Amino acid sequence: MKRTKIVSLVLCITYVLTIFAWKTTGDAVAKTVSTYLHSVSLQFDGTAPYGIPMHRGVSSIRYDTTEGTLRVQNTPGVGGSFYIGKDGTVGSTIVTQNGTDEEKAAARDGLFHCIPGNTYRIKFDYKFLAGTSGTGKAMELWLVPDPTAASISNYWLSARATLIDSDPAELVLGETATTLTEDTEWKTASYTFKINADQTEPLALGIRPGYSATYVTAAAFDNITVDQVSSFEYDASSLHTMDDPEGSDAFIVGSGVTGAAIVNGNAEHGKVLKVVAGANARLGFADFGVKRNRKYYIYYDAKSETANTTINTLIGVNGSGTLSCRYFFSGYENKNAGIEFYINGEQTEARNFKMSDSWARYGMIIDTSNEALLSVINSYSTEFWDSDIHFLFGASNATVYFDNIRLVEIEDVPSAVPDHNKGTSKFSIRTEKLPESEGETYRSAGLRFRATVDGETKSSADEIGFIAAPSSSTGFDPDWYRLENGKSDVAKSAVCYRRGDIDIVYSENADFTTYQLILTGLSSPGGKNAYDRRFSAVMYVKSGNTYTYYALGETSWYEVAAKYRVLNVDYELFDVVIDAGLHVNGMTQHEGFAVGDPLPVLDSKRYDVIDADITFLGWYDSTYTTKYTVATKNVTDYYAKFSTTAFEFSYGGMYDPQGRYNKPGNNGVAAWTYATDPTDLTNRCVKVDLTNNGQNTHFALSLFEGSSEGFMMKPGKKYVVSFRYYIEAETEMQSSLGFQLRGSAKENIGISGSKTDYLRAKTFSVTGSWTDCAFTFTTDDKIVGKEYLIMLAQNVVDDVVFYMDDIYITELAAGTDVILKSYTDNVTYNENGRVSNAGHVYIGEPTAAAPAYAGAEFIAWYDSEFKVPYTRIPADSMELYAKYDAAVLTFENGYLYDPNNKIGSIMSKFDIVTEPDNESNHVLRASLAGNGNNHNICLPLSGYTEGGYLLTTGSTYTVTFRYKGENVNSKGVAIQLRGSNRDGISNIGGKTNAFTTHTVSQADNGIWNTATLNFTYTYSDTDYPYLLLLAQDNALQSDACTATVYFDDIVIKETAAAKTYTSNSISIGSQAIGTRKPNIVIPDYNFSYLAQMQIEELQNVIKNVTGGNCSRIHERSSTGGSEIVIGDVSYNVISKTSLTSEQYEIRFVGTNVYINGGSTYALAMGISEFAKMIETAPSNKNFTASDNVSGNYSEKIDGYGGDYYRPTLLEDFNGTEVNEDIWTVYGKANMLQGSSTGHNGKTSLRSPEHTTVSDGKLIISAAYDDQYYYGGMLRSTGKMKYRYGYIESSSILPNGGGLWTAFWTTSPNPEGAYGSEADINECFGNAGVIAANLHRWPTSVGTDLGYSHTSLDSGFSQQKRKYAETGKTFNDEFHTYGFYWTEEKCKFTCDGDVFFEYSINGDTVPANRDNDIDAFNEFCNLTISMAVGFANNSDAPVEGADYWTTSNKLIVDYIHIYQIDGQDLVLG
Repeated sequence: MKRTKIVSLVLCITYVLTIFAWKTTGDAVAKTVSTYLHSVSLQFDGTAPYGIPMHRGVSSIRYDTTEGTLRVQNTPGVGGSFYIGKDGTVGSTIVTQNGTDEEKAAARDGLFHCIPGNTYRIKFDYKFLAGTSGTGKAMELWLVPDPTAASISNYWLSARATLIDSDPAELVLGETATTLTEDTEWKTASYTFKINADQTEPLALGIRPGYSATYVTAAAFDNITVDQVSSFEYDASSLHTMDDPEGSDAFIVGSGVTGAAIVNGNAEHGKVLKVVAGANARLGFADFGVKRNRKYYIYYDAKSETANTTINTLIGVNGSGTLSCRYFFSGYENKNAGIEFYINGEQTEARNFKMSDSWARYGMIIDTSNEALLSVINSYSTEFWDSDIHFLFGASNATVYFDNIRLVEIEDVPSAVPDHNKGTSKFSIRTEKLPESEGETYRSAGLRFRATVDGETKSSADEIGFIAAPSSSTGFDPDWYRLENGKSDVAKSAVCYRRGDIDIVYSENADFTTYQLILTGLSSPGGKNAYDRRFSAVMYVKSGNTYTYYALGETSWYEVAAKYRVLNVDYELFDVVIDAGLHVNGMTQHEGFAVGDPLPVLDSKRYDVIDADITFLGWYDSTYTTKYTVATKNVTDYYAKFSTTAFEFSYGGMYDPQGRYNKPGNNGVAAWTYATDPTDLTNRCVKVDLTNNGQNTHFALSLFEGSSEGFMMKPGKKYVVSFRYYIEAETEMQSSLGFQLRGSAKENIGISGSKTDYLRAKTFSVTGSWTDCAFTFTTDDKIVGKEYLIMLAQNVVDDVVFYMDDIYITELAAGTDVILKSYTDNVTYNENGRVSNAGHVYIGEPTAAAPAYAGAEFIAWYDSEFKVPYTRIPADSMELYAKYDAAVLTFENGYLYDPNNKIGSIMSKFDIVTEPDNESNHVLRASLAGNGNNHNICLPLSGYTEGGYLLTTGSTYTVTFRYKGENVNSKGVAIQLRGSNRDGISNIGGKTNAFTTHTVSQADNGIWNTATLNFTYTYSDTDYPYLLLLAQDNALQSDACTATVYFDDIVIKETAAAKTYTSNSISIGSQAIGTRKPNIVIPDYNFSYLAQMQIEELQNVIKNVTGGNCSRIHERSSTGGSEIVIGDVSYNVISKTSLTSEQYEIRFVGTNVYINGGSTYALAMGISEFAKMIETAPSNKNFTASDNVSGNYSEKIDGYGGDYYRPTLLEDFNGTEVNEDIWTVYGKANMLQGSSTGHNGKTSLRSPEHTTVSDGKLIISAAYDDQYYYGGMLRSTGKMKYRYGYIESSSILPNGGGLWTAFWTTSPNPEGAYGSEADINECFGNAGVIAANLHRWPTSVGTDLGYSHTSLDSGFSQQKRKYAETGKTFNDEFHTYGFYWTEEKCKFTCDGDVFFEYSINGDTVPANRDNDIDAFNEFCNLTISMAVGFANNSDAPVEGADYWTTSNKLIVDYIHIYQIDGQDLVLG
């Protein structure tokens, strides 16, 4: 650090004290004194010999220029008065109320006026003159608003002010009845008074020298002064050293004290106060009073005979009265609001404020203006402060000793400091120094203000200096510090820098310069001092004629001294200056400090990964064992400690005790080097080149950047480690690098050997950019001897270069946990064309709320295809689109549908513009001025896609929109909704009449209003399908049309028409369906829900056409009669085997109908076609054999809409092997793939030998031997995935202990906080019952956010179970198991029946909505499995039982997936 001579500006306060008429005092309790701002001074001589602008009725008044006085006389019966001017330059001609208007106006301008609410003191010298006669000639003060008025009233001082003090009490001539033959002696009079606040205007101040109806009154005046008065309570300090036990150190014993006396202590402390304390003991001193709205610094030396003794501190009533009026800070209760606690200068909390068994300094700072403190006290007692409150101290259940107990009371004056450009001031004090030998001079005490300016500020400055003033006097002049118009009378200034002239530097370095101001003269050799006076200081920087001010604060000598005593700093060392090195994560800055200066408090940094701040914990020595809060003698280096250890690698960071890092080439485990960030050449990081290097390379971390010690973990602690990484590779790969955190012995850092197992591990992939990562881990005793944290990397697939940066390590406090967060800046919201960035948000946090629009309900944010909803921020870069239950048009995308290119023509004066007065919003404008046509435009299809909005026959529409008029006249503007063909859009002709009309009136000018219109579209879909918005000025005549109308937020909601049916009497074999109501019969088992969905539609058609309610029953419940027989019912006359998979048949036999298909989907088509036959049958139709139908699925499917379920995957297990284009056979590549610990000490395997295909079936067989249990599993991961649809299997389940079968879906690469699992059926061995389930599994993002696994086991345990028929099991024959999955709901089916249903959209469990949407809208894989003998299945295997040969197989006939438009299946 460059240093010039250490000098300071010295401003002697003795002179200032003289100006402001202060009196110095010694140590004392708080006292109220007054300071005076001279306002008027009339001497009646010199260059300003005047000062009295006017008088009223004085017999004679003149300036005596020879004597330099004012002479006034009232003759008998005359009570005239004269009025004081603002200075001695006014009043050369003294005007009366009878003067001209010009004279009186000039006089009024020259008068001094007193302001209502202010306090003033008038002083003057006076004497009565020879010729005055009579007794009791009293002088009086008058106060009048305008003494030049023709008449005045209420002019006595008592009528308009309150007299505070007068000396003498009454101004009278004295007891003489004779006429004075010579003048009296000069005397001085003083009046102090406060102008009443109810006065509404300034008042002139006058003096009436006396009045008598009989006698003459004559007097002379001189040295008339008027001062504005400010009263202020100075800081106070009370000290008890225990040296005067009977006098000033007499204490008052309170509750809980069993003994107290002043006794002899040790050589250091002399006499001390010994207290034998019981529970909650306390005592105090009479001069330790405490008031509201003050600050108190309290400190004392103390020790206990017992370590860790509770210290009682409180405020309350002295003595026994404390029991009923007290508020504890520490001890009986512990409160921190408004209180700071210190032990030997180290800040602590109330609960840790304990006394040790050796002498220590204990300090407190109490702020009784703190709102939180006052609120708690007020809740305790609203009358607390009405009592005589004192500070009390003591201990509990111990013998303790106290010495040097001091209380300093502070009343700061915050209004004295300008409220702008708060500077970074440092306060310190200079103690007085008495001469120690002959020839030495006395050095008075002083108060220092120190401020620092940066190099840029100094280089642009012409002058830098300080302005200081007594705080109590700044109220006279709020601009006391401003120098633009000359220095204020209340302040003093001094220059510390003037370009090319002076530069009085305290200290400086390359970036900053520090200047210091010392206010001296706060003490005198005679023992007087002004330690209790408060001063304010401001630094100014002048550039040209422009001043910039930096408020440095206000304080007193007492306050600074008390603060440093609380901090346990010896302020006798304040004159010692040290060059301190401040070390922050390897960066070092030097700064000059006086011993005792507070060290700077560093700002917190945001730690995004745990959504918390990295907080500054203080300055320490290099081993982080000793903490410093102030600059300390002989300590020149201070190291910053934070709640999180940060490594940015700007100044080191790798710990290399053996010197093995930063070596060129690929040298094995120590190949790490410091490097330049390949994406930012200004950034440093660390890297390892793993090209042709298959070893696991590692590096250790320093204690902090630049430290020569390493970061050491502690056993039994939880840590959070986060960092960024970047991978360079020639080719991208699924997995490229393995990463681990481990512990190492010091001697093995950089070489192999002596490491812990991994604490956390992860495989990283090439991302093409810097990627955030975070871990938590907990240590145990295994790290003992291997405490050094190392970062380890190893190739997995290919050669890579691995970079790391910004490593943060946090040790969590015991009992706390953390939520890890990864952040993204690459998610945007598209709300109907208005695109905005989501900002810096963490992955997995809830997505933002979308804007609300009248008439529309927000559903969710979606991907660009509106297939996948997102309730949480995704990990990938993505634009999210707002989806509503209606079309929302906000015109932010700038699109209008204009197929005829007519917009802007005479028929369509519509356009999209920026809304007037709101540049961030776009609106649709209809410009109708000068044009009487009915202008029209086709409303867009949506805010995202091009095209016009199309109407559907029979649908009802609600259109809500905002509108605002401009220059709409009294005729108004007609707004209509119509239908149009394509050629009629923005053109003439081709339109319907108005569906509905709304009028924009003159009252709508300049105001946004909302309208709602309703209509039903009755035309065909092809006639006039485009929705038009029309606007026409009702003035009609073009020259009378003046209007412009703005539209925004148009919401179009369609309510589809209910399907209508024509009633008809329909018969089958002459039996009327509506009367006979035939049952619909399905097989007992193995029936498909795909067919059941069409049966439900068939039942609806029959009911609406014929009026008949047809029940669906199982074959076992059939009693004969008229029936509609569907599927593989045993007596169905149509055999499935006689049909191909595409064929279906409908056959009428007597009064029965028989329907079957060669496949599930063909059967469903047959049911649908029969429903059409009913719906379209001619009147009174009787179905007979002549109406039989043989149909083909492929020929009919095109006649059905996109909402009809079609097969997208038909896995019928044809052939002799598993189709490995769809499935991975577990155990085939690796015998242990998917294996688990089994019962009976065995391993449970997934065996390809026990997973076979034959006779069109998948068969997984259960077996065991001496070592293993054998089962099998197929998974579609990486080969097939699907999203939404209906999936179904037909299976025979095994039946026996330990035979755990399951058919389920999982989301392989979920993007949000949750992944999903849907258990379509799960059986743990007892084939009499199956269970369905839904699971939400947290992803790595979700885990880091603190989310946990949930399932329907909680709350739905029984509802999701399906039991076999009595006496049967699911092992007896084939059954179908299905999962119906849409964006909104899930259904679980067995044999065509829904046995459990769950809504994803919150209808089932509203609180789960967002999490469920996050989990259950991702692509899913399929798994079918039989896990045999798994130890985590409580239904254990029974070896030797018959079921191992009779019911040990899972047999799957098929797995089919059916989907509608918008649902997806991906192969490969």
